[in-house]
Amino acid sequence: VFVSNFYGYNGNRYVIVDSLFRGRGYWVKVSEDAVLVLSTSSNVQSVYAPQASRVNIVASDELPPPPPEGEISNLDESIYDPKTQIPNQFALSQNYPNPFNPKTVIWYSIPSNQYVSLKVYDIFGREVAALVNEKKEPGTHEVEWGSGDLSSGVYFIRMNAGNYFATKKAILMK
Repeated sequence: VFVSNFYGYNGNRYVIVDSLFRGRGYWVKVSEDAVLVLSTSSNVQSVYAPQASRVNIVASDELPPPPPEGEISNLDESIYDPKTQIPNQFALSQNYPNPFNPKTVIWYSIPSNQYVSLKVYDIFGREVAALVNEKKEPGTHEVEWGSGDLSSGVYFIRMNAGNYFATKKAILMK
């Protein structure tokens, strides 16, 4: 399977990108139907794709088709300001992976400088981890939570920032 460069739309035109970011859209041309597995694991291709069917990225001068009519952005404008790429609103995303063992990643977004509290509670309401407890700059932030010696079960991730409160359920499976 051959694919072109990956392209992102910057609001004015398509540009070749060398990194893919969560929450953004990309365009790529492929030579045939295939499954593309993106992973940070170095051995994922050997598990999912035999040598003969691996993806080969081939640079080409071909550009993507024109964007749809009207203003578009590579970010969801209901969440991000297209000019600054700073979130317009608070958000706590579901942790990934979920269920997890032994660690998981949590993303959260804040639109302005805010004191952020991100804590984990067990099903009895006891705090088991304080992941963030400080003032943060506007943007999308990432926190990794390692379960340590906690037992398998359901845990609740709680975010407080300004007047925003959100909770997500995380499942630890050991």
